Amino acid sequence: VDGVAEAEPHTMRAALAQTERLGRLVAELLDLSRLDAGVLALKDTPIRIRPFLDDVIKQAAVNAEGAGHDVRFTVSAPDVVVPGDRERLHQVFANLLDNAVRHSPPGGTVTVRAERHDGQVLVAVSDQGEGILPEDQSLLFDPFRRAESARRSPGAGLGLFITRQIVRAHGGR
Repeated sequence: VDGVAEAEPHTMRAALAQTERLGRLVAELLDLSRLDAGVLALKDTPIRIRPFLDDVIKQAAVNAEGAGHDVRFTVSAPDVVVPGDRERLHQVFANLLDNAVRHSPPGGTVTVRAERHDGQVLVAVSDQGEGILPEDQSLLFDPFRRAESARRSPGAGLGLFITRQIVRAHGGR
C-alpha cells in the first residue's frame, strides 16, 4: 500500500501471513501476562465434546489447507458433556492441532480421540510426525523454550505453555 512493494497477490499473502503471526504473538504474550498475574478468568458452560471437537477440527482443516499442509483429520469421541470455558478450550485444541499439522508428513493423518477415563474425559491428539526426542520432552511446556525439531517452524515457544496453564485452570492435566 505504501509503494515499497507491488500489491500483487503473493506479496499481499506474505504481508497477511506476517500480520497474522504478529497478532498471534501479541495474543500469546497477553495470555502469558494474565497467567503470570493469576487473572485468567474462565466462563464455565456445558460443552458437548463431540460437536465441540468437530468444530475445532473444521477450523484446523481450513488453517492447514491455507498453509499448504496436506493432512486429514479423524475424530473419535463419545457424546459427553463437560463444564469448561469454550473459548479457552478451543484455544487449547487449536494449538494442539496446529502443532500436529505442522509436524505431520504430507498426506498424514491427525487423530483426535476422546474417551471417559476415571471420571474425566481424556483427549489425545496424535500425528504421524517424527515425534519428540526424549531429551526435548522436558522442554515442551517451558515458556520461550522449543524442542530442536520445532525450531524450524514458526512460533515463540508459548503455545504449549499456555495450553498447559489453561488445562490446569480447568482442573485437568
